[in-house]
Amino acid sequence: MEQALKFDAGKVELSQLPREAMEQIARVLMFGAAKYGKHNWRKGHDFTRLLDAALRHLVAWGDGETNDPESGLNHLAHAGACVAFLLWGSKHRPDLDDRPEPSPPGMLPGKTEADRVGELLRRYQLPAADSVLPGGGLIQPGGGPGMVAVAQALERTGIDASPLTGAQANDLYAVAPGVVD
Repeated sequence: MEQALKFDAGKVELSQLPREAMEQIARVLMFGAAKYGKHNWRKGHDFTRLLDAALRHLVAWGDGETNDPESGLNHLAHAGACVAFLLWGSKHRPDLDDRPEPSPPGMLPGKTEADRVGELLRRYQLPAADSVLPGGGLIQPGGGPGMVAVAQALERTGIDASPLTGAQANDLYAVAPGVVD
């Protein structure tokens, strides 16, 4: 038997989403509708507030608490709802994006300047990169600024700075603005 034509190539296949996940997230939305009003989430939230809520639910779940004590619903479904709100907000409410500006390349939170300089030196395959790891004494607060200071500090640690391109030196200076004089 011949089937009817349906031109849906390239359209989103919502059937790919796990039904269990959709239902559990929908239950979280129903709980929220009863508490705050239907579709209240469409007013939007600061992105970091949603991120914080999602992370709290993930951490609670990771610590062994399967269901949220207030709603009785799975923490993962609550986190999924928060992620869904973030996805919606990123398209419809970008004005609520209160995330901090991205860090410059090579600057990862929780790492010292010496850690970041060491990583950059290893990335650029400079010799003796280990001499500027934490405790190596390369970085000092309030030190002399500029790429010349970076090169001088590297030379004092026995590292030849001549292979550095301008972009590499800029990377180093971006993560280590206070290099010893």
